[in-house]
Amino acid sequence: RIQASVLPLFPNPATDRFTVQFDLPEDSDAAIQCYAPTGQMLYSQTASYAAGLNSVSINVSEMHYTGLLFVKVEMAGGRFVQTVVVK
Repeated sequence: RIQASVLPLFPNPATDRFTVQFDLPEDSDAAIQCYAPTGQMLYSQTASYAAGLNSVSINVSEMHYTGLLFVKVEMAGGRFVQTVVVK
C-alpha cells in the first residue's frame, strides 16, 4: 500500500502566505491546522482532495501572527507536522 506524503512547506520563512503540498494515494479528506507554540490554533481547514499531488496556499497575513508556526496535515495515510517561520 502506498502511503500519503507531505512535501516541505514553501517559502520558509514566509511573509504573507506559504504553500502546503501533499501526495495522496487515493481520494481522501485532509485536515490542515496551524498552531502557535503556545498551542493556540490559528488556522484550520478540512476538505476533500483528489489522489495525487495537492497544493494548498495558506494566507498567514490574516493570522496576525509572527514567529514559529506548527503546521499539521492529517489524512487517511498519516499525520505530518512541519514548521514554518512567519515574518
